[in-house]
Amino acid sequence: KALVHERRDPSSVAEFGLLLKADDWRLRAAAVMALDILDPQSAEEAIAARRACAGCFYLDAHGGWHDPSGTAGDTGGAWRSGADVVRAASSAAQKNDQRAVQLFAALTEHDRDHIREAAAEGLGRIATAGCQAAADALRKLVHSMEWRTKMASICALDIIEPQDDKAARRLRRLCYQHLALRSWEPNRAAELLEDLERVAVPGDRRCMLFLIGLQRVPDKRVRTAAAGMAGGGV
Repeated sequence: KALVHERRDPSSVAEFGLLLKADDWRLRAAAVMALDILDPQSAEEAIAARRACAGCFYLDAHGGWHDPSGTAGDTGGAWRSGADVVRAASSAAQKNDQRAVQLFAALTEHDRDHIREAAAEGLGRIATAGCQAAADALRKLVHSMEWRTKMASICALDIIEPQDDKAARRLRRLCYQHLALRSWEPNRAAELLEDLERVAVPGDRRCMLFLIGLQRVPDKRVRTAAAGMAGGGV
């Protein structure tokens, strides 16, 4: 739709700008790509890298897609990992690139955990470069009702804004990995929570947010352990 409108047409830019507030992450991500056509505000390299993320809408069972523009021997294309493409987009993003912030914030709600993680890391990378909007987006996402988005955002903030003991941050990361990024291992995650309880600082806000997220995990043992820790102030 953006291609049929005149570039920088104020009414068209405003129309797609409204979609940046949509509830569905797909609409927000698509709106960013449309606005990159109608009203480009970034370097061409950054825009092209963001446009490549469109493949994240069409992932196969392995979390990637076949890109006919790539090269892989005689196949006439290449298989691309969705997470790798998101990381490439974050590397190409410029400082204070609002469109990149909007895209990565949307992708933290993707249904594939490795893309959620890459998107949260992308926000962290831009925030580290001095983009306040990216840091603010992560701080907002830690309050998400979706537990996987919450955990990915907390782990990204642990890297750019460490607030507590290194061991606590490491255990949070491992717990996230066993629940989302690796195979589904809730028993191992529950065991890690016991270790986290021993090293966590009582009343630590970020740890409490993490435990709140874990109370939405579809495993009773993890939910019970997290609720007990939260109820006891960690």
